[in-house]
Amino acid sequence: AIPILFRTPETGWAYGLSGSANFKTSHKNDSLTRTSVITVLGIFSERQQNIQGIDATIYFPKEKYILYFQTSHSYFPDNFWGIGQNTRDTDKERYVFENVVVNPHIKRKFWKHTFFGFCADYQNVFKVQYTPGSLMDSTSFYGKTNYNVVGFGLTASYDTRNSTFWPTKGIFLQTQFTSYNKELASTYSFNKWTAEVRLFQKVFKKHVIGLQLYNYSTFGETPFRSMATLGGAGNLRG
Repeated sequence: AIPILFRTPETGWAYGLSGSANFKTSHKNDSLTRTSVITVLGIFSERQQNIQGIDATIYFPKEKYILYFQTSHSYFPDNFWGIGQNTRDTDKERYVFENVVVNPHIKRKFWKHTFFGFCADYQNVFKVQYTPGSLMDSTSFYGKTNYNVVGFGLTASYDTRNSTFWPTKGIFLQTQFTSYNKELASTYSFNKWTAEVRLFQKVFKKHVIGLQLYNYSTFGETPFRSMATLGGAGNLRG
């Protein structure tokens, strides 16, 4: 593990520890199996935010199976501007919540570069607090109070990238459909569909162009923290 120190508009100054393990599940010179990575992270900020998480991508021999696993806990006071495309900066207000996420996803290779799989998603949002009479209090939406969601889904992907975390060439296509149901102990019933295209191409010796198209759609009683957002750890980050 190594110590980290950084500053962002959302956190102010933050510090913590981060560690990762890179390995192959087969022999070191196996060109058919990409390098697996497990990352562990713990962060605390001057604004009393904290995040602890594990993120793993494991390629089994000859990539017959690929396992993705993410789990995290966060206490992250956030901003609320309302919902939709007509929100205003002047409406910004703070609210507080804690969140636990567990997200396993396993895929099996059926043809070259082509995978089909299953995924599960568990999220528990609790200790939700906001100011009585505020915009958040007066806006009607699902997920305003403590809740949890449980969902299971199917995935399909096509992946020719030469690396998961630092690709210099290849294409990645993936679509995923997940259903959340009250019969599975979920507070709300809704469906989520995502589709993604990533393209990587080396243009000069030390320069790579990466392009990404991403769709995130939900249908039904979608709680606030499961709605589509613009930006975050995986999108629109420099």
